[in-house]
Amino acid sequence: MIVLTNPAPIRAQAKARLLIVGDIAIWQRAGRRIPASVGVQFANLSEVTTCFLHTISLEIVISPVIGQGYDAIDVAAVLANCGYRGRYRCLADCLPNLDLIRQEVAMIAPDLDFEIVRAADLAI
Repeated sequence: MIVLTNPAPIRAQAKARLLIVGDIAIWQRAGRRIPASVGVQFANLSEVTTCFLHTISLEIVISPVIGQGYDAIDVAAVLANCGYRGRYRCLADCLPNLDLIRQEVAMIAPDLDFEIVRAADLAI
C-alpha cells in the first residue's frame, strides 16, 4: 500500500523497508521510479511519528533535501525526536554547501546515519 497525501490517518505498511518523506506525485513527476522489489511507504513529514515508525520494519528513510514546506534539517529533527537512529538519505543534485547541511543535521540528530546523495546515484 502506498499512502498518498490526505488528511485521514495513514495506515503503515508493516513490511515497509523504505520510507519516502514527500508526495508520491512529485516523486513521479521528477522521473523517479518507485521500486517494486521492496516495501515502500510514502508519508508527509507531519505523518511521521514515533508510533508510525514503530509499526514498520524500516531500513532507510529518503527525502529531498528541500521539500514542500520542509527541508532535510526538519526531517532529521522529526526522526531524532521519534528515536530513529537508522539510515537517512537526502536527494540533491545541485545545491551549494552540502557540508553545511551535513553539519546541521549532525548537530540536530547525531545518531542518524545521514548522507546527501544524487538521485541518479541512489540504488534502491
